[in-house]
Amino acid sequence: MHLMLRFFTAAAIIWPLSGFASAKEFPTARQSSPGFYILSNLQPDDFHQSATNESLPAANQTSRIAGGAVPVSPTPLTSRGKFYFYLRSTYGPRSLASTVATSAIKQARDAVPEWGQGMEGYGKRYASSFGQKAIKQFIHFGVGALWGEDPRYHASARTGAFQRAFYAAGQTFVSHRDLGGTRFAYSRFIGAVGGVCISRQWYPESHRSTDQYIAAAAASIGLDIAKNIFNEFWPDIKRRLRH
Repeated sequence: MHLMLRFFTAAAIIWPLSGFASAKEFPTARQSSPGFYILSNLQPDDFHQSATNESLPAANQTSRIAGGAVPVSPTPLTSRGKFYFYLRSTYGPRSLASTVATSAIKQARDAVPEWGQGMEGYGKRYASSFGQKAIKQFIHFGVGALWGEDPRYHASARTGAFQRAFYAAGQTFVSHRDLGGTRFAYSRFIGAVGGVCISRQWYPESHRSTDQYIAAAAASIGLDIAKNIFNEFWPDIKRRLRH
């Protein structure tokens, strides 16, 4: 059982990077790397879609542009575009920075005291936080891609800070489908629970009770709520910073 958990954890963290390794260090092994196969077949439009549309208006809704309401129909991501989105959301600078901050908070709170303090303790907390995130995102991406879900945040057409924040929080519980419509965000919750259950296997025994599993999964969903609220208001913040 533990061997399977370790294998799954390694796959979630290492497999997406295998394409980069094979391309740079092992040119003759390119065809044997599944990560490289997908990355090597990415088209410019795939990168453009996932890079520029991390947050976008939902289908059949409107976008706040120059104070007016303009209908917008988002272009569905290709499978490769979704994979690149997964790479950016897991291994991109913003994701890594948030893990640094989260690990620092855990260090200050002395979460899992058995890990100690200092750089060794921080390293364990960072590795644990990143491992949980990588597994969660890996499951979320896989299940969502299988069910034809759009992983991007669909911004609100509402006005008013409270209304927009309420909408953004609610989007945590909704998955937008490539063919239109929404469903309950099963993939997100499966990913959150899976990430917690697998990553907690390397915690000390005293931190693996049922209550702690539930609390950790709830905290993971709470971080997703905060992320959606940030994505909702980030375009406004950027516009203000530019002026």
